[in-house]
Amino acid sequence: MKYILTESQYNLVVESQNRVQLFQELIDTNLSYIRNECEKETENYVRDVSDYSCDQVDQVEKIKVMNVDWSAVKHSNKPEEHKYMNVKLMVYYSSIYKGDFDAEDLIYDLKQMIRNSTGIPLLLNYKSTNTNTSFEW
Repeated sequence: MKYILTESQYNLVVESQNRVQLFQELIDTNLSYIRNECEKETENYVRDVSDYSCDQVDQVEKIKVMNVDWSAVKHSNKPEEHKYMNVKLMVYYSSIYKGDFDAEDLIYDLKQMIRNSTGIPLLLNYKSTNTNTSFEW
């Protein structure tokens, strides 16, 4: 399988020494878009952001790109390995609840937006950390 990239995309993603900064800008831009979409009234139009993402983005303070690298993935139903850009994220959120933060829907929407805008096969993996230090009501 081959992917067609524009020369500027190729230079930014493959040859760039600062892929982290590139993907940080993409994450920040799309996270801002999701926040804006979630603030709109939903009765008059069809929103391209899931309701679950809107529930999750309310608690997210920021998402930081920790690492970006190419990864080869072997699917069980395909004979060859496929390369994906593997982006590792840290989701900083604030909640009065202890435990891990489930940001699966938000991360899925971010992945789809970045994949659609760049055409790059992409994996987004995240960990979360709670910035709230007081868990009292």
